[in-house]
Amino acid sequence: MRPDIIVAMEAASADVQAKLGGTGLSAMKILDEHLPETERVQHIVSAGVEPLNTVENCALVITDARLLFVNPLPQVLAWNLTQIANVHASLGFMVTTHGGDQTHLGINRSGGNAFVERLHVAMAIAVLRATA
Repeated sequence: MRPDIIVAMEAASADVQAKLGGTGLSAMKILDEHLPETERVQHIVSAGVEPLNTVENCALVITDARLLFVNPLPQVLAWNLTQIANVHASLGFMVTTHGGDQTHLGINRSGGNAFVERLHVAMAIAVLRATA
């Protein structure tokens, strides 16, 4: 596994680490094998396809440029950090607003709020870098 992914996983809660190393392992392998080396993983949390679904076999990832939802189907959804208008998490789901559309995803209940706080910071940094 890439060093940046390992660091992000180790910074996550024990619950998130267990899910990413168990049911989420296929998603992690896709991320590890195909994310460009020039794009670095900052934060990661386990997630699910459906809000309020208890199966967390996916990963939500903050890189230095994008928010990624990695599903082991395989399928990846990606949002440029400067294109996200709003994001919030509550009761095991996350809502992302981008380009007038909303995406609802399941997110780890114990790590979801902290992940969204880190996402807000990453979004602000991305905007500052893009407008420099």
